[in-house]
Amino acid sequence: MPLTAVNDREVAFRTACQHARAAPLAAQAALAFDNKAARVLGLNFANRLGIAAGFDKHGQLGKAAAALGFGHIELGSWTLAHCTSALIQEPPAGVTAARIGVNLQIHDLSPTEFKTTLTTHLAQLATIADYLSINVYESYSQDTLQTILQRVIQVKTQQLNPAQHDAKHVPIVLKLHSSAHSDYLSSIMPRLQAFPVEGIAVSFDLGKPVTQHAFSFWQNPAAQAHACRQLEFCRKTIPAQTALIAIGGVSQAQHYQDRLNAGADLVQLHNALVFNGVDIAYQVLR
Repeated sequence: MPLTAVNDREVAFRTACQHARAAPLAAQAALAFDNKAARVLGLNFANRLGIAAGFDKHGQLGKAAAALGFGHIELGSWTLAHCTSALIQEPPAGVTAARIGVNLQIHDLSPTEFKTTLTTHLAQLATIADYLSINVYESYSQDTLQTILQRVIQVKTQQLNPAQHDAKHVPIVLKLHSSAHSDYLSSIMPRLQAFPVEGIAVSFDLGKPVTQHAFSFWQNPAAQAHACRQLEFCRKTIPAQTALIAIGGVSQAQHYQDRLNAGADLVQLHNALVFNGVDIAYQVLR
């Protein structure tokens, strides 16, 4: 019986943390980073490949993800208050740190609790995160979307507060969760025009738990083509200056290149770390 990704993920995560304590070999570093730098979200990334949220929930791998060949990693999901206890792992000596994204839950507090937490913790979060991502699921009602919109605006307003003048500006990305089979994006994208965000991320979700058998879904060319069509639609729909991040379904170099060709600025993987091994970045970037 195949293990679920929940069990395998724990092993893969421990293995990744162990490997990340050492600097990559020169050949690996050259493969992952030479001539692959990109500027996205107003930030410089060592390369366009990253680890999606859910693999490293608390920052134990953190910036050391660069030692595995990744240019960024997204932590979480977190609440705003989580940043007070976060200890982010630094990379080995001589390795450029991976950029840090934080996947943030912002709609499940009362308005008063959210305002208080935002005022207290935003500056501290800005010392950790290079960008923030906010989840949007297919199941969200229009009221929930409206709450998220209001709170994104609050975060933007708070960042402009003179009291936050020492805190860096942190770009915001809306992370849209779509099942791997649906055309959800065609219905949700027109409803997001009012969101003042710097990026849109599209996460193609297989649901949980993800087994090796389920993960093999992505070896189907039709599944890959559908994901790329969805990304092409998003790229045509959003402003040219808005970053597009593709998440999921990437386990080989061709998948990665196809995402970039479809208009993605950054690409993230997660389950491939579990089922293909912690050297997946080098497999994909070769």
